[in-house]
Amino acid sequence: MTVNRIFPLDFFIKIRPPNFKEILSEVNKIESKVDMNEKNVHSWGGNCNVKTLSLDKDAWIPFLNPAIKQFSGQVGINHLVSIDAPWINFYKRNYFQEIHHHNNCDFATVLFLNSGENFAKFYFHNRLAGLIPLKIKTLASMRDSFVPPIEPGDMLFFPSYLLHGVTPHRSDEIRKTLSFNITI
Repeated sequence: MTVNRIFPLDFFIKIRPPNFKEILSEVNKIESKVDMNEKNVHSWGGNCNVKTLSLDKDAWIPFLNPAIKQFSGQVGINHLVSIDAPWINFYKRNYFQEIHHHNNCDFATVLFLNSGENFAKFYFHNRLAGLIPLKIKTLASMRDSFVPPIEPGDMLFFPSYLLHGVTPHRSDEIRKTLSFNITI
């Protein structure tokens, strides 16, 4: 288990789902049926562009359970958790997500499905960034944001209050992630 502390009280846990290839195969089947030119780009707060596709929770629980069990075992959760309906994010060139957090859940989760040159970067943003004097930030080696090292198949679990976003996508290859929220 790797617990990466990046800001005071903030952390993420990275795992590799044992059934990643199976999940990727299912997402690729879905993607082949999606019209990427359709005008239903989702926008949260008007400051981001990303095409999202909601998934049937009941159909996806068998795919997500191995990762959820792995995460639960690492953090010591010994009882059932519930997940919100999962969704896929598709990033075309210049798509991005503004800094945000997730309400009404305990953990947010992102599974990175592919990577490539000029791909958008997922990042965490320090909620205290504008409040800490520069001298203190320098002495404490604090950063305003942190980009975790990501490879296809990596899945991040992090507290839902943790601010995060995605930089603009600069590739013609579509960037894909699968996300869901967990309530303990």
